[in-house]
Amino acid sequence: MPLGLNQPPQYHKPAAASSKRPSRSKPGARMAMAVAAAMAGVAGVAGAQNVADNVNTGATTALDTATNYSSNQLPGSTNDMAFTSSSYGTTSFTLNSTALTPGTLDDLDATQTFTITGSQSITLEGGSNSVAPSTADLFYVASGGKLSTSTPIALTTAVASGNFDLVGAGTLSGAISGSGFGFTKTGAGTLTLSSAASTFSGGVTLNGGVLNIAAGSTGAAGSVTQGPLGTGALTLNGGTLSTVGGNGTLNNAIVANSGTTVVGSVSGPAISTSVVRLQARVPSQTTPQVPPPASITKAT
Repeated sequence: MPLGLNQPPQYHKPAAASSKRPSRSKPGARMAMAVAAAMAGVAGVAGAQNVADNVNTGATTALDTATNYSSNQLPGSTNDMAFTSSSYGTTSFTLNSTALTPGTLDDLDATQTFTITGSQSITLEGGSNSVAPSTADLFYVASGGKLSTSTPIALTTAVASGNFDLVGAGTLSGAISGSGFGFTKTGAGTLTLSSAASTFSGGVTLNGGVLNIAAGSTGAAGSVTQGPLGTGALTLNGGTLSTVGGNGTLNNAIVANSGTTVVGSVSGPAISTSVVRLQARVPSQTTPQVPPPASITKAT
């Protein structure tokens, strides 16, 4: 008769039964070892860093040419595509034939101004950045550096929302896309968003430095379809929100969590109506109209 979970029949003498009884700790020990091994495997994957793939100093203008990179191939999803601190023969690059899919885009130079133009896109796949201050940096510009690109930028499902870390200055004039993904502006430098056609939906968080908005959005409050901030919310945790040079209306929802300085014009009220109006005026000519308890202050 097969045995179930009930006490087994006493077929043996007590002493013999005691000596042959299997250890109850073995299954638990085996399970603990399996869990530990599984967690070690996960930790190994999570801790893997990208590998730098530098743009060669003697590179031709076409960034979709494999020989222009230190790896002799186009940067892939586990590469940090980086302009180094060496002197470049050309600083103006194009991307017209093949789209790029690097893990991150980085400018490590402190003196040169790099520009990227073209119809092909750059998709930031993420991963653990090996060349920037934070492993979560998707886009990084070092102090003194300047990088501008008019190519489309895509954030994909392969990457969680990361940092656009600007210690220097960066301008993104191409449309940014990515359903469910956004970014956090970090660093003391300036990031300018000037495309009115961006559709990424994860929102923008301003943690530090300057975020300059140089375009307006499409769609009414609460139903934005495109704009420099995409379709998500703008969260203000500090830094400076600049609207100088912008012209139009931002209908993105705004969350003001801590002191943020405004340079330019913010009329509204921004918090209660979730609208920021952009007017191309000198800061001294305008006064933001934001009701309490919004922690947005006008620059002096």
